[in-house]
Amino acid sequence: MSVTLSHIGNIYNKLGDHKQAISWCERSYDIAEELNILLELKTSCQCLYIANKALHYDEEALQYHERIMMLNDSLQTKETSRKLQTSITPRPIMLNTQISGSQIRMKPSDLSA
Repeated sequence: MSVTLSHIGNIYNKLGDHKQAISWCERSYDIAEELNILLELKTSCQCLYIANKALHYDEEALQYHERIMMLNDSLQTKETSRKLQTSITPRPIMLNTQISGSQIRMKPSDLSA
């Protein structure tokens, strides 16, 4: 849902109707934030940044730009963490299983312990 709303907002930005873009992208932002979908938050912020900048709402545009930078950092950290987790695969430990019967001496009482 958030994706669709931000796409509609981006279309309004391209048409030059930046107030409509803000309306759609704010809805997208709210949904993405509620669901904690970082990539969609970034997309919504980009839409809101473009619209606010076009309308000369400089303070709002700056806030969205800063949020984009923070989301980029978060997404990069998340991706780096994912790559590290997948590159660290547990390797099986090979034990020497060639033990002759003469090397192990067990008494029946050892098994009941």
